[in-house]
Amino acid sequence: MNQFDLLIVGAGPAGSFAAELLTREGARVALFDGRPPGEPKACGGGVTAKALKAWPNLLNAVGRSIHELDLYSPSGKRLHLKLDEPFAVYSRVAFDGYLRDRARDAGAQVFAEKISTRKIKKTDGVWHVKSESGEWTGSVLVGADGANSGIGKMLAGPLSPSDMEVAFGYRAPLPVNGAAPTVVAFLPRWVGYAWAFPRPDHVSFGIATTQDAFEHQPLEDLLWQFMIAYYQQPEAAKINFWKAETTNETTAIRQFLDATAERYAARIPGLAAQTWDDRKTCGEDWALLGDAAGFADPVTGEGIYYALRSAELFAASYSRGELESYETSWRQDFGAELRRAAQMRRRFYGNFWGAPFTDRMIEFAKGHRGVKRVLGDLVAGEQGYVNLKKKLLKSALMPLIAVALLAMVTTHTLAQKVKQPREVIAAYRVCSRFQQLLAQDLDFDRAFEATFTTDPVRRRRIAISEGEFGDVDLAKIDDATLVGAYKNRMQIVYLMLPLASPDSNEQEQEFFPPPIKTIFERKGPDNPQQFAAFAAQLKRDAAALRAHLNQLATRDPLVAERVRQFKSDLSKTEPPNHVVKPLTAYSKGNVLPLNQEYYQIGDYAVIRERGQMKIIGIRFFSRLF
Repeated sequence: MNQFDLLIVGAGPAGSFAAELLTREGARVALFDGRPPGEPKACGGGVTAKALKAWPNLLNAVGRSIHELDLYSPSGKRLHLKLDEPFAVYSRVAFDGYLRDRARDAGAQVFAEKISTRKIKKTDGVWHVKSESGEWTGSVLVGADGANSGIGKMLAGPLSPSDMEVAFGYRAPLPVNGAAPTVVAFLPRWVGYAWAFPRPDHVSFGIATTQDAFEHQPLEDLLWQFMIAYYQQPEAAKINFWKAETTNETTAIRQFLDATAERYAARIPGLAAQTWDDRKTCGEDWALLGDAAGFADPVTGEGIYYALRSAELFAASYSRGELESYETSWRQDFGAELRRAAQMRRRFYGNFWGAPFTDRMIEFAKGHRGVKRVLGDLVAGEQGYVNLKKKLLKSALMPLIAVALLAMVTTHTLAQKVKQPREVIAAYRVCSRFQQLLAQDLDFDRAFEATFTTDPVRRRRIAISEGEFGDVDLAKIDDATLVGAYKNRMQIVYLMLPLASPDSNEQEQEFFPPPIKTIFERKGPDNPQQFAAFAAQLKRDAAALRAHLNQLATRDPLVAERVRQFKSDLSKTEPPNHVVKPLTAYSKGNVLPLNQEYYQIGDYAVIRERGQMKIIGIRFFSRLF
């Protein structure tokens, strides 16, 4: 009988990395690899930039670096992203083999054994694992056996279908012309996306969707349409993948792929927010890692980073002699990110203003470099969900999609008590007053007049820099008209936010009937002569939207609760959780000279003006939903 400290079932990234780390700390580790030699896991093979930074040795595995990709909306809109931080795509045979070999080289004993939970038992505080060829014992049992984890079902209970996603696809030859772009395309009419990830010797094609939404034949047809379009032209990125026509060329491509492509399929964890709250991943002598624990991004399905990080956190907990602290460790480290992704998934793949949210998102990013950059970071794994709002550039009249993005991703952050200079405390108080005044009846004009700069030159520059009135020459527009237009722009946005992200198509139609949609679709003036009329129209629009919101709240308790909750959240302010120091070189529209000091208090820029602290700009929206 073979005796060990730990029995790790599953030699994917989580199991192998845990085995390596634990062995290097002196533990006796048995690692069981039940996958047939050379059989790859069904996976796109993407390893995020975040993972490559955390574990640079992963670059030693044979892979392909991805520096740019094409992102497609369901309607065929294309967004080309050049990534500040590249990610990598690996063959899972090579990647998993590399990590398994590292575990073996560190001293872990690797057994090519498929372990059934029927052959696992615990007697006298010791785990016993049997197979046809042997028996092993250990003090701790670790389940790293994937999304269908038998150990997970045995020790933590089964996951429901709503907590699972499905991925399937094909491994196919690289195009003969050498053109192999990396593509992610959001599906029309389905939750999920298709991908084409070129690897050193082939292309991995696939579709990921929720198990609840899975319909085999329609999705299979979509994937073939996607694959054929990819091969159709030297620059596949120029093709609308969802509107292909059958031709002699597409028939020939289909025949070629029928003969060469190798199919795969798998389940992926995609836990709901409530499941994240309730799911248990360890006990006094057992633990679950990676997919077996449910550690995958519910929006993208990406799980390799979380597999490796969970292995690292578990190894640290075991080495401290505090195995059950692993539960606290992963929740503090990445649990909030995955839970937030679960909350966002429905909205991310849902509709907004009569079109898929992903369509609106890509449309907005095409014209806004800041959001485009954030999307690139999100794809590369550099940008998390909890603080995503901090990276979405705020402007006074964003297209509605930007507001929806902000509303989706806002979250509360518990501030720690930090001793601040008196001037910082005063700056914080004026920001708090702005929010509390605004929360009373969503009157931006009143909150602005009470807390913002009173300097007419600064007010004018704020209106120009944050009003987004286009390229029209505003030099001859008087201050009162210009600032009034800016305040009504902001007023419209704040009145809309309680209605953002309707829960159904019916609710969307109730919230945004045609006259209200017209308000948000209204374009700016084409020339200075039209500005006065445009500013007057903004004032009427703000009044009409307020009346609409009040009517909805009067007759619909759900809207009344949305408004109440929005005001409640808006009125809550938290002091900075770090020591705030004065900054210079304020970047917005020459509002301040480069050498003038200001304070950044969360989302607000604040200066001392005539002995009082005054706001000069709102960098981001805060606490919205």
